[in-house]
Amino acid sequence: MKTKILFIMQLPPPVHGASMINKTILDSKLINEKFEADYVNLTTAADVKNIGKLNLKKVFKAFSIYLRVIKKLFSTKYNLVYLTLSPQGLAFYKDALLSLFIKLLGFKLVFHLHGKGIREIVSGNKIKASIYKKTFKNVSVIHLSKLLYFDIENIIAREQVYFLANGIESGNNFSIEHKSPTNKILYLSNMQESKGSYLLLQAAQLLRDKGLDFHIDFVGKWHNDNKFKEKWLKFYKDNNLNECITYHGPRYNDEKHVFFKEARIFALPTNNDCFPISILEAMSYGASIVSTEEGAIPEIVHNNHNGFLFEKNNPIELALKLEKLLINDNLNSLMQKKAHKKYSELYTKGKFEQDFCSIIQSILTKV
Repeated sequence: MKTKILFIMQLPPPVHGASMINKTILDSKLINEKFEADYVNLTTAADVKNIGKLNLKKVFKAFSIYLRVIKKLFSTKYNLVYLTLSPQGLAFYKDALLSLFIKLLGFKLVFHLHGKGIREIVSGNKIKASIYKKTFKNVSVIHLSKLLYFDIENIIAREQVYFLANGIESGNNFSIEHKSPTNKILYLSNMQESKGSYLLLQAAQLLRDKGLDFHIDFVGKWHNDNKFKEKWLKFYKDNNLNECITYHGPRYNDEKHVFFKEARIFALPTNNDCFPISILEAMSYGASIVSTEEGAIPEIVHNNHNGFLFEKNNPIELALKLEKLLINDNLNSLMQKKAHKKYSELYTKGKFEQDFCSIIQSILTKV
């Protein structure tokens, strides 16, 4: 008989890294052939803007999720329960309560973490540290990268943690040679300060003032911060950047792939990320990468190999890295090819599915 697994995880909408990877698991032919899987959608927020906010609708939705999980746990003898645990905020306590009930019923439990911030939360706070330690007690954990273990090292032992890189579908009919000859730069993420969209705007002004030929496409949804939106638009207008910058709004599925196909450089000057799916998407379409030493990004982007890494919050250094690629087409073409090669070797959907199954098997056989 097949191993029975209950998957409790966030599914889109809203669209973010964790929900996209969870959708990959849900749709995976390999995973669903390997295991007898049941699924419960853990999502309570209908939009990215509502993540982390408490309202009555979300409370009722959470209660409904609890009832669905309880019904399944009492009706089926699962070999493993898989939960994508939110690492912080109100969502953590919602998930922690659910995990406590699962453990009380005697089920083997694995958390899959897609975020960070735990180390900062528990630092100097004995009550919160105790809550997190109890939540992580007697569970296995799947994390995105060894570079992120520092965030939970005071909560859970290293031998209980497995590392699994994200993986995505390859770019359809991709060819570096067929990319636009223009110096297209792409930013594709939420339009918020922590993701670096304003920093890239400042770098664009510096590049424009040097007389460089380029165009930046900004693709993403405005986050719930009107002050930042006003700040971004004011800088854009005051510096007359309309000729070298276009904001397109959010784009999903096939609509966003048009931008990846055209981009020769992908820029994500982020201050807060773990394992950005957008970088993998850009690499799958053969774009060189310019990003920061944030989260697991140094594992994905090897500086001076398939892209450049630069100091966070430094628009001058960001502009210099972009300039190197804009004025040296041979260097950029070489980095594009290396980016696509690394994606093909490490970050495909097929590799993710195979590695995921291997980790689950290891957890199941662990005493």
